[in-house]
Amino acid sequence: AWNGLVSNLLATGGDDGVFTVWDLRNFQPSPASGADTPSPLARFTAHRNPITSLEWHPTDESMIAVSDEAGTYIYDLSIEEDEPNEETGAGVGAGGEGGEIPPQLLFVHCG
Repeated sequence: AWNGLVSNLLATGGDDGVFTVWDLRNFQPSPASGADTPSPLARFTAHRNPITSLEWHPTDESMIAVSDEAGTYIYDLSIEEDEPNEETGAGVGAGGEGGEIPPQLLFVHCG
């Protein structure tokens, strides 16, 4: 799904339940990371079902609705990941490989 307000942002969703946001201004492999593929702006792995639909909010460039077979989810991509607490090591997950609930997830509708 193309962002209608920020033309360089593209969101993609896959059958593996991962949805990714790409900044097409930086859609090149990063020599510093040694990767052969471009790095996404954001990658969310909290979904367990195939992504069926993505839709950017018409007036808020950071809001996106994501649907899978189980429900619809509203994300606010302007929310940044919390840094881990140095004393306890605790922090808010960013939807990493463990499938934690990302802080950007604002609302879930299932049913």
